Amino acid sequence: MTLIMTPVESFEFELLEAYCLGKGKLWNMFFGWRKTVNKGINGEWAYYKLNHKDYKEIQLKAEIMEEKYNF
Repeated sequence: MTLIMTPVESFEFELLEAYCLGKGKLWNMFFGWRKTVNKGINGEWAYYKLNHKDYKEIQLKAEIMEEKYNF
């Protein structure tokens, strides 16, 4: 499992949230969203715990969306 830190104002955050919503409650108790922290001037960051393969796929999709929508 990989610990992921992502800004709340990002496509990656939205995709991670959707991924975790699609999983069961028991899965999310041990994996998925961990916490959200306010990093001051850097904004809010969310922490997730996912397997590396799924995270790489989410990361790729987020990069494509950022390029497409000039985020």
